[in-house]
Amino acid sequence: MVNLCNYKIKLTVAPEESSIAVEAVIRLSLESRDVGCLTFNLHKEFSVDYAKTDKPLEFDFPSDNKSSNPFMPDARPLRIHLPRKHPRNEKLLLRLKYSGPLKDWTSKWKTNRVTWEWTELGLYSAWFPFNPDYGEFTYSVLVNVPDKHKVVGLGEVSRTRERWLLVEKEKVNDIVVIASPRLKSSLVKKGELSITLHYVELNQVFKDYLRENVSWLLDNFQFWFGGTSRKEIAIVVLPNFRVEGGGYARKGFVVLCPEEKPNKESFRYIAHEIAHLWWMNAPSASWEDWLNESFAEYSALMALRERFGDETFQEFLERKSERVKYLPPIFGLQRDDQKAFNVLYDKGPVILGKLESKVGKETFIRILRESSTRKVRLTSEFLDVLSYISSAKNRDCFEKLLET
Repeated sequence: MVNLCNYKIKLTVAPEESSIAVEAVIRLSLESRDVGCLTFNLHKEFSVDYAKTDKPLEFDFPSDNKSSNPFMPDARPLRIHLPRKHPRNEKLLLRLKYSGPLKDWTSKWKTNRVTWEWTELGLYSAWFPFNPDYGEFTYSVLVNVPDKHKVVGLGEVSRTRERWLLVEKEKVNDIVVIASPRLKSSLVKKGELSITLHYVELNQVFKDYLRENVSWLLDNFQFWFGGTSRKEIAIVVLPNFRVEGGGYARKGFVVLCPEEKPNKESFRYIAHEIAHLWWMNAPSASWEDWLNESFAEYSALMALRERFGDETFQEFLERKSERVKYLPPIFGLQRDDQKAFNVLYDKGPVILGKLESKVGKETFIRILRESSTRKVRLTSEFLDVLSYISSAKNRDCFEKLLET
């Protein structure tokens, strides 16, 4: 077994060439004595200069291999061979140097790119060597970008001479770096919580809409689910030329598509992404991702009910109910199944609605709050919470819904 601990990265972005260059030091813990190979996902267009510890290591990066991770379809496996058996719990410092363009995209998610106007890097592009089986990690990234480019990202951002420094001290599962010469920022204080909006262009109507509704959502979600470990939250509103691929959320970092005409649907969308500040502990590459996506979506429906009334809540839930026929079970769902989106965003919220109807709103919120507090990662853990707060009978009934 391998545990990822920390990345220390020097990243140079060359937007005029749509390329990057990386020098990385990765700290790992080898839990098993017979780990003979380390496997990472890395973008297929990169060239690897070296992999080494105190000595050079052999590696293979075959061009004809494809990614097995549905979220990184443009990656291929980088396999690094370790020359000997290691003592259990040995700490390993792995050094990698690689570079290349980020131009050839087969991904249906057009989120990541390297251009002069907008650079956005994250796990979808496999710009850093990553294996989700190795666990979460902390990191520091020293970012070299052209003059007048501003950098934001997941973690604490600061400027150091000619470079930007991005540091994440809490364990996460992604390294997000965004850079643009046109980025602007606006600070919103909410008690002890700081919310910073980052954007290229944002009309005043939508800016005011965001300020009001994000503050309202944070108040209600904290009241229902408890506090968040983050005291600073960054919200990036995407420019119009980057809306393809949509938004996403990480711990304390939310990326949103702009809305020219704010309405109930845009409120639901924003609420879903904000709710991920509480619901993002489960592994996203397996069926357990329903604990992230279905919970965030149902939280958004709860916010709709609180903001606009029960009629609006029922209207949205009925739409979802109409789409759940003939969908596969949540339990054991293949994350790359062509129906996975509807299972996670429609079927999951529908069965959570059935649970709330059965146990009552007050008990349901207690179940969610306890699940958030425990940072449940697995469905079995959520079922334990359900049994603890409600009853073993309700647990069994709900488990059957997951299997149907």
